[in-house]
Amino acid sequence: GEKALTYLWGENKTVILTYKLVFCGFVVIGASSELTSIIDFSDAMLLAMGIPNIIGLYMLAPEIKRDLKAYTASLKKPSSL
Repeated sequence: GEKALTYLWGENKTVILTYKLVFCGFVVIGASSELTSIIDFSDAMLLAMGIPNIIGLYMLAPEIKRDLKAYTASLKKPSSL
C-alpha cells in the first residue's frame, strides 16, 4: 500500500507517516473487533470494488466485440507464408 501511495502522491514524508499511522490505527481496530464484523466489512468492500468493474465491462463490451470480430476475421484469412 505504501508503494502505491508514493506512486500516486510522490515520496513525501508527511504522506508516508500519515499512511503508517492510519494503517496502525486500522490494525488496532481490526484486532479489537469481532471476526464476523471484519469478515462482513471485507465482503462489503469486495462488493464495492466489483460494482465499478461490472459497469466498466458493460461500457467496454462494444469495443471488445469489435476487437473479437477483427481477431476472428484475421484467423480465417489465409496466411501468406
